[in-house]
Amino acid sequence: MRMTRAFTWGLVVAGFCLTAAAEDKKGANVDGKWKWTYKTRDGQETEVYVKLKREGEKLTGAYFARDGKETPIENGKINGDQLTFDVNREVGDQKMLFKYSGKISGDAITGKIVFGREKPLPHDWEATRVKE
Repeated sequence: MRMTRAFTWGLVVAGFCLTAAAEDKKGANVDGKWKWTYKTRDGQETEVYVKLKREGEKLTGAYFARDGKETPIENGKINGDQLTFDVNREVGDQKMLFKYSGKISGDAITGKIVFGREKPLPHDWEATRVKE
């Protein structure tokens, strides 16, 4: 009787482990529109967003600036709940690289954006999923 219970519990635990491993392999749901606000140099608060789509471990999509201009994301990767992507967009009359990294938790992404022309610096980034 004890051997049967131990065996049964072993199967239950193994089942939970396999389910968790399968969910980790699939990763977080990132598909959709994500928005956030930030302050401009002149202190104005503005809203921007990205649309993201997962294709295995590849992340595709586009960044939408406050003026509505769309820029495709580059080098998008996702592994479990961790994501990274770049946006190479025009600021003024020059190109500037913005490197995003973050962790997905439900309907939020928190992480860092590294950007700047001469000495790129990290800035906190928190986006929320837009319910459409």
